[in-house]
Parts: sequence; structure tokens; C-alpha cells
Amino acid sequence: MQGYQVGVRFHPKDYEVVGHYLANKSRMGKNFNSKFIHDCDDFYGEREPWVIWDMYGGSKFGEGEPLYFFIKRIKQNPNSKRFTRKVGSGTWSGEYSKHVLARDGATGKPHKIGTMRNFRYENGRYTDQNGVWLMAEYEMAEEDALVLCALRKNSRKAPQPYPDQRDITTEKKSANDKKRKRHQPGKQNKKKRRKRLMRLPKIFNPKN
Repeated sequence: MQGYQVGVRFHPKDYEVVGHYLANKSRMGKNFNSKFIHDCDDFYGEREPWVIWDMYGGSKFGEGEPLYFFIKRIKQNPNSKRFTRKVGSGTWSGEYSKHVLARDGATGKPHKIGTMRNFRYENGRYTDQNGVWLMAEYEMAEEDALVLCALRKNSRKAPQPYPDQRDITTEKKSANDKKRKRHQPGKQNKKKRRKRLMRLPKIFNPKN
């Protein structure tokens, strides 16, 4: 999707996100598609949020306009009830959550149909990107794996230049190389032996 047509905005209500889009995707799977929502298998993975943003045409969107994704969450381990929040070299840090309510067609009374959680991007290495990226995650009450996420830039934060993904990969590789060098006992022992030999007193000097 290369941005919206002029004048077109996709601003569904919370109950529409859960009750229509997410519910239909859960029920119909690949047979349900929307031109406004992408399927993204690597949202909680190796790519940084700014990389995902550019990949799916976010740079063509107006300020405050989010990108929407259908995502399968990944559990921290098979027996855990918690899901991983890793994204690239950072993580999604939770801020608050709220119930998503819809009115019952028969009684008109509101009832819970899902949950919406808000997150902000946090990264100890690229601190200038902290809080620049925001994400809302929607889940249905009876479904915990499939979610719908809305990714957007924080309009209150000044735009920051993005670190290049290749630079991040290079930094990771350099850090791993340094760790390997530290764990080479053979080289370290040779250096230590040389130093000890240099410190030994001279017992015999043929010139004397």
C-alpha cells in the first residue's frame, strides 16, 4: 500500500478494529484481506520499527497516521503465558491497557470484546529513538495469538535520523568478535609467559 488516496483516512474505532477486522481475520484466515491492513510475520523480530515503517510505505503517510498489521504473537517459551516484545535491537515497553467494549445487539448493554494495549519503543543503544515510535496492540477476548497492531510516529517527539540497519548488524558482529577474542586462552597465556620471562633476573652474563 503506497499511502492513501487524497482525502482518504483509515480511522476505525477500537470496537471496529476488534469486532470486525480482527474477528473476521481470526475466523477466515488468509481468505480475509484489507487494503488498509498488512500481514507482517516479522513485526516482533529482527527489524527495527523505522525499517518496518519504510518497508510498508509509512513515509508517504501524513503526521499521526498509523500503519496497521495483522500479527501472530510469539510466546517467550512454550509453557509461558507471556509474549515476546522484542523488536530489532530494542523492545516494546508497555504503558497502559484498556478493555474494548461493544454494545450487545439485543440488550444494548456494553460488554467486553477485547483488549487494547499501548507500547512505546525503548532502546538502550539508540536512546534518541526512545518514545519516537508508538504501537497499539489489539486482541480479542477469546484469542491470544492473533493480534492487530497500529504503528505510528509520536507527533510530540522531534523526528530523529534512523540508524542504518546495516550499521546495527555490523555493531552486533563487532561485539561478538570482541567476545570471541576475549575467550582465546592460548594467545593470552603466551603473552603472560613472555611478560614473566622479561621480568626474570639475569643469572648469567657472559660479559662479566
